[in-house]
Amino acid sequence: MHTKLSNIEEFVKMIDGKLINTSQKELSNISGISTNSKEIKKGEIFIPLIGEKFDAHNFIDSALEKGSGTLFMKNKYSVSEDNINKGYFIEVDDTLSALQLLGKNNRLLNTDMKIIGVTGSNGKTTTKEIMGAILSRLSDDVFISEKNLNNHIGVPLNLIKLTENIKYSVFEMGASAMGEIDLLASLVLPDISIITNIAPAHLEGFKTIENILKTKTEIFKHTKSVKIVNYDNQYLKKYADENKDVVKFGFENGSDLQIIELITRATHKVMFKYKGKRYNFESILPGVHNIYNLLGALLAVEALGFEMQELVNIIDKLDIEISGRLKKIEYKNHIVYDDSYNSNPLSMRAGIEYFYKDSEKTDKKTKKILILGEMKELGEHSKFYHEDIGSFLNNYRFDEIFLIGNESKHILSKLDFGISAKWFSNLDELIDVTMNLLTHNDKKAFYIKGSRGNKLDEIIKKIEEI
Repeated sequence: MHTKLSNIEEFVKMIDGKLINTSQKELSNISGISTNSKEIKKGEIFIPLIGEKFDAHNFIDSALEKGSGTLFMKNKYSVSEDNINKGYFIEVDDTLSALQLLGKNNRLLNTDMKIIGVTGSNGKTTTKEIMGAILSRLSDDVFISEKNLNNHIGVPLNLIKLTENIKYSVFEMGASAMGEIDLLASLVLPDISIITNIAPAHLEGFKTIENILKTKTEIFKHTKSVKIVNYDNQYLKKYADENKDVVKFGFENGSDLQIIELITRATHKVMFKYKGKRYNFESILPGVHNIYNLLGALLAVEALGFEMQELVNIIDKLDIEISGRLKKIEYKNHIVYDDSYNSNPLSMRAGIEYFYKDSEKTDKKTKKILILGEMKELGEHSKFYHEDIGSFLNNYRFDEIFLIGNESKHILSKLDFGISAKWFSNLDELIDVTMNLLTHNDKKAFYIKGSRGNKLDEIIKKIEEI
């Protein structure tokens, strides 16, 4: 956190608040910010947020007991006699707006820092982590937005963590409804932005893919210099053809960074041309989709002023592992492909295809077992996209297909006769069947994929406990 934000008077100004120093004690500096009363530490400011099912103003007393100061919203909290000597209070019109304003102002204090913003339907976190891995080899003064804090609460919480010494930072921005990227990008104010792709995801909120495109491209309204898109994505290609101020990457003719050769065996060998020069690297990351993540990351970091060849040398055989995103776990004779973090039609197809080809390369005799959950938030299009995955699965030979979640019944309905498949109504039963198969000695490969609501990561937890 910037030193100006640790000063209470400056802090109050930055959030348009009103300081109520009820204890009449000498004001001390602020050591940090927290929205979680259970984890708050002495000297931190508690920001009570209001959700659909909770109002954290109910936990202000608990935060005060731990030695924090607190924000509160008008008409949501009144300082009691019991608490009058426990600290200071800051009154604001809206606690969420105060949090977001605090994040934005902290970003504005870091005038010399360069920020890369990343959004898209798939690949955001992986692209962010690749950029982080590259930048950490180039500078010690790097901040990568933590965890999956990529929404209207998480982004400002990450922005507050920026300190004066940070030279480069990378921020991931996600959205499930119209206008959300516009808000986040207005807080982050990126110097460089990249959109990884556009695909059916969160259609319950967006309604159409056109709305997804409109929302994701809002990031460019707040981007200071370089705007980067995946030109192989049909929706972004159309956008780029209509907006000439973007940098394009992909196989497509007209790409500024164009892939001219991709050889896939045990690894991916890539040749591309950029600004009249040719470059080569080898990728050990799983799946062709990660080639796009690597190339997008290269372009974004190069836009900071680094030499492309230096960056290519860094990503050659770069190995990063992100929990829940095609992470391989070995157990006895078996391999578990953990892709349980989330799911939508594009990532589901890409993951299944990669799993099949990779397990075939490893050992064709290995039994291949799919464990698939629903793809949530597809709204009225859900039946169509789940049926489409069912038809897609008929192109491959899997030994077992296990499905869970009501919408996954539509996958089952399109599977060819004779394919061994079972739908589970209960996660515990699915876990028991999976764990039983893992006790057998015959070689198996498991691919686990589904939206977070399916809680398929519980299977991974059980395996890691063995």
